Amino acid sequence: MERHPIERYQVYTRDEAAELMRMTGLELDDLLEASGARLVDTGRRRVYLGETLLRVLGADFSTCSAATPLQREISAQIAYPADEAARLLNVSTRTLRRLAQNGQIKPARVRGRVVYQGQELLRFLEQR
Repeated sequence: MERHPIERYQVYTRDEAAELMRMTGLELDDLLEASGARLVDTGRRRVYLGETLLRVLGADFSTCSAATPLQREISAQIAYPADEAARLLNVSTRTLRRLAQNGQIKPARVRGRVVYQGQELLRFLEQR
């Protein structure tokens, strides 16, 4: 299987993160707990922001300039439709709606359509 690099703004499930870091899920949990890294529990599964995984591996972002995010990364300046926001968070649209109903993520309306601001998605991931 081909190994893919961990991307800073990508969201990974526990299994994806463990595979990328070449360890078991339990080893990943132990490593993240020991380092005090935050996970995002969506209610059904744990997801991790790539930046969290990279920090655990020793990456330092203090000297990085703000690079243009890739299309599959979460951009704070973009409003995402529900299906795209759910894909970026690695959850189902049903779970995304549940998170919005519980007040954990605040949706917005544009021309009658429900969208999720990128900065709101990033806020949700970082607060977890």
